[in-house]
Amino acid sequence: MKQCKALFKKEIQTHWSILLTPVWFTGGVYVTTLIGLIIGWLKGSSLDWAVSVKHIPKGMEGLIMYSSVYSISLLLGVVATITAIILADSLINGGFKRKCEILHLSQPVTLSRILGIKYLLMVPGTFLIFSLMALINAFVMSCLQIWFLSGHFYFGFVAWVQSILETGFSMMFLSSLFWFFAALYRQKSFFKGVLTILGIQAVISILNYTAGLDIPSLLGYIGRLATIRFELNGSSNPQALESVFYLITQKWLMLWSWETLLKVVYSIALFVGGFHLYRRRQVS
Repeated sequence: MKQCKALFKKEIQTHWSILLTPVWFTGGVYVTTLIGLIIGWLKGSSLDWAVSVKHIPKGMEGLIMYSSVYSISLLLGVVATITAIILADSLINGGFKRKCEILHLSQPVTLSRILGIKYLLMVPGTFLIFSLMALINAFVMSCLQIWFLSGHFYFGFVAWVQSILETGFSMMFLSSLFWFFAALYRQKSFFKGVLTILGIQAVISILNYTAGLDIPSLLGYIGRLATIRFELNGSSNPQALESVFYLITQKWLMLWSWETLLKVVYSIALFVGGFHLYRRRQVS
């Protein structure tokens, strides 16, 4: 336990500036918004948006709160995903780039424990920080909308839970994919990983065209697993589509799906694959 605590502390001290990127982003948005409001107030501008919301049809408050909180959380999730991808290369190849890889690996700690701590910092660590920032945003936005529109905190809270879960699964898959590439390539792993995917996709396209095969698109499949999608049944009643409760139910069904399970399975496989690639490295 002491070894894990020491390793975790070392990784946080080394990568804290990258790990806190969602915090810097959130703080920057709030500071920019505050400066804009102050400048507008000094210039005598009125808050037109605060007046316009009064004309929103009755009964739409819950849908507006859910949609706005969900959208902002997804935007922050994109920042968190980029953070986790950057961390993948920094955690795996940081020692090599700083010429201290041998020193770090000479510690009386198993390699599985070292890499396990790194992976925990990359995925759960980034996810926890993202979840906290998204919760703060959800609370602020819900309070503002309740003040101007009325409504209920329930819709903002559910939007927060569903958004962080969906983003979390996609973030885990993407960061694990580039964790694998970071273990495969010591330098410029992100660009080499992207080129590897594009190269495989090119081979698939050539084979499909020349040999008349029907191999599925790798790039399309990765994109499907990595992106956040919200698909509704087109045959549904239009009035039902306007119901926030209908949207919430559909999202729960999409979250607990076969595709979500595949994201988890692929993430585990990529982590294990990256572990074996790193273990076979020539340490320098």
